[in-house]
Amino acid sequence: MEKLALKKTTNLKKLAILLIEFIIIEKIIENGMLVPVLIKSPLSEITSNIVYKGIEIVLVLGLNYFLTRQVIHLKFKITIKQVVFFILSLGYLTIIIKSGSPEYFFETFVWVALTAISEELLFRGVILGSLVDLMIKWTTPSRLKIWGTVILASLVFSLEHLTNLMNQTLPVTICQLIQTFGMGVLLAAVYIRTGSLVDAIYLHFLIDFPALYISQFTTLQSGAASQVSPKLSVIGSIVIAVIYILIAIALTKSFSQQNRLISLKRQILNHK
Repeated sequence: MEKLALKKTTNLKKLAILLIEFIIIEKIIENGMLVPVLIKSPLSEITSNIVYKGIEIVLVLGLNYFLTRQVIHLKFKITIKQVVFFILSLGYLTIIIKSGSPEYFFETFVWVALTAISEELLFRGVILGSLVDLMIKWTTPSRLKIWGTVILASLVFSLEHLTNLMNQTLPVTICQLIQTFGMGVLLAAVYIRTGSLVDAIYLHFLIDFPALYISQFTTLQSGAASQVSPKLSVIGSIVIAVIYILIAIALTKSFSQQNRLISLKRQILNHK
């Protein structure tokens, strides 16, 4: 029994160390190498962001392959609710697109799509996935423990946006930190509930696209510096974050019974 307990503890430490190494290496390459190069490049801001997010996807997949070895769950089931949601969301996107300018649509679409894919791969696919693995290996999953992994992963996602201080003011960054924490909770809840990163990626796109598309159009028209919701107050950000969290709570009422990701993780770990 002691040998089994020691082996279990060793495996947990190894998994935790690999996750920490993954985060550190990814941030060093991203913020220490990639960002400085793109800042000095002659590319436009939106083109730089597209290149940045494209490289980030490759970086995350590469580091995941060599370090964390997280299985990225992309399969999804098509239900009537999903079909209705998809149709309604297309109508919503159509309204947003018509409110802007078609000439900015393609670049913004690619930018937001790559952002959604890269950030979901990193924060939900690898980081949240690794935290869920640690939880399953260490203890019996419960709603409270699952929420612990959700909150921790969402904090990491939120703090990632501190790097935006390089090109925007502190008040704007604080608002983003608050909003992205709530957004991270919602996206994590979706991933755990459905077991498909595709659902989280699509929802991430739906949240980001309107703000970035409209702001891209208005700032290019006015010649002002490109910022997302620069006048959004802290109170407004808290309200938005609370709305995200309330939706997440509604989605996770049956966390103990309906958590597709936990089931998939258990199957994988049992076969190792």
